[in-house]
Amino acid sequence: MNKQITNPIFPFGVCIPDGEPHVFNGRVYVYGSHDLLGGKTYCEGNYQVFSAPVDDLTSWSSKGISYDKKEDPLITDKINQMYAPDCVKGNDGRYYLYYCLSGKGASYGYSIPVRVAVSDNPDGPFKFLGFVKNKDGSPYLDYLTFDPAVINDNGTIRLYYGAWFPFFEYHFLKPVLALYSSIYFQRKFKEVWKRKADFMGSIEVELEDDMMTIKGPGKHITPVNPKGTSFEKHHFFEASSIRKFNNKYYFIYSSTQGHELCYAVSDYPDRDFECKGVLISNADIGLDGITKKNKRNYSGNNHGSVEKIGDDYYIFYHKMTHRNWYSRMDCAEKIYMDENGLFKQVEMTSQGLNPTPLSDEGTYGSYICSTLTNNHMPHINPILRNKMPAIMDDGTQYYIQKIKNKTIVGFKYFDFVKDRTISVKVKGSAKGEFIIKDGFDGKEIGRIAINSSKDWTSFNSNLIKVRGKQALFFEFKGRGKLDFLSFEIK
Repeated sequence: MNKQITNPIFPFGVCIPDGEPHVFNGRVYVYGSHDLLGGKTYCEGNYQVFSAPVDDLTSWSSKGISYDKKEDPLITDKINQMYAPDCVKGNDGRYYLYYCLSGKGASYGYSIPVRVAVSDNPDGPFKFLGFVKNKDGSPYLDYLTFDPAVINDNGTIRLYYGAWFPFFEYHFLKPVLALYSSIYFQRKFKEVWKRKADFMGSIEVELEDDMMTIKGPGKHITPVNPKGTSFEKHHFFEASSIRKFNNKYYFIYSSTQGHELCYAVSDYPDRDFECKGVLISNADIGLDGITKKNKRNYSGNNHGSVEKIGDDYYIFYHKMTHRNWYSRMDCAEKIYMDENGLFKQVEMTSQGLNPTPLSDEGTYGSYICSTLTNNHMPHINPILRNKMPAIMDDGTQYYIQKIKNKTIVGFKYFDFVKDRTISVKVKGSAKGEFIIKDGFDGKEIGRIAINSSKDWTSFNSNLIKVRGKQALFFEFKGRGKLDFLSFEIK
């Protein structure tokens, strides 16, 4: 079998969410945060860059830690998380990494200036350089300095950042909300009160050649009040990312819906952006009649971007595991630009960056599923999360935990060239069967009887007679619960 790649992209134990892909010198590099398996909060690890040749997206590698958080002089026991970074090649040929730190209390980094590190190589090691600052050298803290994105626009360095919260939209009518937001964001009350709703939003500012000093004031690039605009249904929340394709600017961001990456397009880098829709949802909401009520995965925050790699475009994003926000894993899908420069929403798949559907022969981990639902999956929350199936780990491997009656696990896609049998490796108290279908609501193509077992045990299907590009959906029907490790097509 030829070498393949699946989603998630990176090896066991590596949780790289918030992926920003960039092509430098014939390789694509992914810059992201670093979660931990079963982590207790966001972004606890050091930065680790992965890269692959642009002509072989199945071959990812890393040199290890690319930036150690100890490089930053502000790191303490209380401020010790580095959030979503971005990287740009400066006019001097060096590579500059932009990131923000966790703040004090609940402020999530809104009170600290954007940090800058530098390296001679795109994958580091990076060394701390400084922070984004005003012309007088003081920290630049206009608006909410969160989730930086950066672009070298034909020699002009542009920094994008910001965040927006709908429950603060009317704080100018209620001083108590202004007071609350000043505490939450660790900003002075007068600053929040003076700017009112303009305090939040997506911001663009130009930088000097030192890559840290601002040239002038920041500008909003999306409306603070989305009502009556193209952003009304998919308003900016966070996760700024910027790209330039075919002389147009593409602003990619996470919307207030909380599960999707959206995009806006303009002829200008700092104004006139129009929202063009959704790129991807990590619960496939918005596709084929899927809504928040019947989502295909438990949803959570999303962050990523689009990159042109060779002649094709790809969207990088992350999905949730371990029933929390803190063990997110990077995934990617091919996405298509039409003749008008627009993208349509793409579905989550298991094959991801693989250039063809996956082989109809081999063993596949259950964690590569693109669908995992008990038909009432929530947006991640601490109350409901323990009741749902989820991707977990035992220290050496991933598996799906707590599959019960009517749970559906789906995988897309495979290329069937001959009749096959499928065996699943499971354990638990369950007794019943897996119904194998060719889609979520597809036709039955096989069955696997399941009995209870304390250890990982394989159970086999009847002969599967399908051809061509196929999805595989396993729906459990029975009693008890089971854990699902892998399946083998043979």
